[in-house]
Amino acid sequence: MTPARRCATRRFACPEGEQAGGHHQVAVAFSGPPAPALAAALDRRLSQECADHAAGRGSGSVGPVEVITVHPDAFLWEWERSARSGQRPPRIKDRVYLPDEETWTRIVATAPEVAA
Repeated sequence: MTPARRCATRRFACPEGEQAGGHHQVAVAFSGPPAPALAAALDRRLSQECADHAAGRGSGSVGPVEVITVHPDAFLWEWERSARSGQRPPRIKDRVYLPDEETWTRIVATAPEVAA
């Protein structure tokens, strides 16, 4: 079975030791420099679709979306790591919302640049 080519994942990051005041981070696998226009478009769309995000952005309690460009194969490497650990391919395909900080850290470790 060929692994799914996931190209993005996201998390909500708060400042160290705090429960509020964070921002959305999106890791995207593609070649090239970070895309500030993509970060701005995601931020606008989140505000349109989610009243809490819009309110947080308006009050300053939620920061702008941050897009992190990772290596084009970063998600494939994570998929292969999960498969080698014994997870079945149907279980690991298409997981955009990764549940743990370790996985996020491995994926963004390949990040050459960040756009906010």
